[in-house]
Amino acid sequence: MFATGRRPNTKNLGLESVGVKMNKNGAIEADEYSCTTVPSIWTVGDVTDRINLTPVALMEGGALAKTLFQNEPTKPDYRAVPSAVFSQPPIGQVGLTEEQVRNCFTYLQQLKVGKMGHEAKAAAGV
Repeated sequence: MFATGRRPNTKNLGLESVGVKMNKNGAIEADEYSCTTVPSIWTVGDVTDRINLTPVALMEGGALAKTLFQNEPTKPDYRAVPSAVFSQPPIGQVGLTEEQVRNCFTYLQQLKVGKMGHEAKAAAGV
């Protein structure tokens, strides 16, 4: 199996010269609402080096839009991030693990857990 990663591509943007703080990997540092160390500069997506996935960048962008344009300060919610491993056969997950559900929702008296092998998913077109 071959795996690759992403690194923030922030070189030569001049961010340091205006006071934006970055970490040693070149990621832009931001607070929980995506504001950088310069109050007029905001950041979302891979340049933050939080969770470098497209659905996360979209979710962070939506939260930032609510914060800036709807006057609803909104923090990105990283509790249920879909992810996939591009392999053969395809692998993916979304949501919480069984253990996380039991820890987060202690009031649940009964929890039904279903598991499906990749053969069944392929037959179902999933």
